[in-house]
Amino acid sequence: GGEDWGLFEAAAERMGDKLRFVWADHPALLDAFGIESAPSIVVFRRGDAAQFWEPLTRPTRPGPPAGGVDGDSEELQAFMSWAGSASAPLVATLTQENYYSRLASVPGRPALVLFTDDSDMSRAALDEMYLAAPSLKGKASLCQANGARYQALAVKLGVPPRFLPAAVLIDVDKELHHALDPVVPISAAALASLVQRHEAGTLPPTLRSEPEPPGDEPGPVYTLVAAGFHAKALDPGKDVLVNFRTTWCGFCNLLAPVLVAVAHAARNVRSLKMYEFDLTKNDPEPRLNVSVSPTLILFPAHNKTGIHYDGERSVPAITRFLQQHVSIKFETVGDAELVSSDHAREILQIARTAMTGVAPPFGA
Repeated sequence: GGEDWGLFEAAAERMGDKLRFVWADHPALLDAFGIESAPSIVVFRRGDAAQFWEPLTRPTRPGPPAGGVDGDSEELQAFMSWAGSASAPLVATLTQENYYSRLASVPGRPALVLFTDDSDMSRAALDEMYLAAPSLKGKASLCQANGARYQALAVKLGVPPRFLPAAVLIDVDKELHHALDPVVPISAAALASLVQRHEAGTLPPTLRSEPEPPGDEPGPVYTLVAAGFHAKALDPGKDVLVNFRTTWCGFCNLLAPVLVAVAHAARNVRSLKMYEFDLTKNDPEPRLNVSVSPTLILFPAHNKTGIHYDGERSVPAITRFLQQHVSIKFETVGDAELVSSDHAREILQIARTAMTGVAPPFGA
């Protein structure tokens, strides 16, 4: 009754397409909903406690003003703002249209996405997300996505193909994502732990990876996958050049034969390895800042932070870059063949001996 009823009616006219407005006065219903005094305006939403409207301080009047509530009144605007906020789903539906706006709805806040299907397991997982929702308020934006419709997205985020339900934490600001380990059951505790570990900085990013290639690749440029990156690119005994590329990139396809030529010339430099890393099927480590393809990065034997190459894409230019930055030096001899510096000295000594007939002193 009174002004609360006027607010309720006015808001229903304006918000009825977004929020269901229901009037009830049966004592049994009031008891069931925990309503201790009437009239009361309450918002009920899944996974949350009932939220009661607290009227603004106002002078006492005998009833609503003539003609109903003023549509521009401060109290109606405040009421509609409260109703919209109190009724907003704790778990939003993620679609192609709202993907970026939902994931980046609050700067600095990650999004926790649950990919589901029509199975009982997915319904149970969604129930667990709602159970976790109150403890995650202000810490993560909770979303549900159709895992069958958006399977390609789920796989790109590290979910095994056709493995549902699955949970992924996405940090848009840091360009990181973390998939919940498939062997871990989806529970409120597991979801909360995912967010807490992200906050603490102890949650490693999930990186897609192809299977390791066979050990008998012919070379001279070999295949590198995300799962083998640490063991191969960060080998402290080798200088490693990695070409981060995609299969559809025209510039990548132009660069590929150039790198093959460099690798062929350096086939006798055992301290140097050259790899291709397919970005369409593997994720690079975020610290490498690989944002375009192709991207060439050298990981010298004694400095594994990585040195980006941004010079001319030619055999001589890339060769000069390698000679300048590798830890284990090599040189050019003969017809542009690359050999290690020790090997080059041996060749020069042999050539000098052949020309003079005098062997160099021991150790020279």
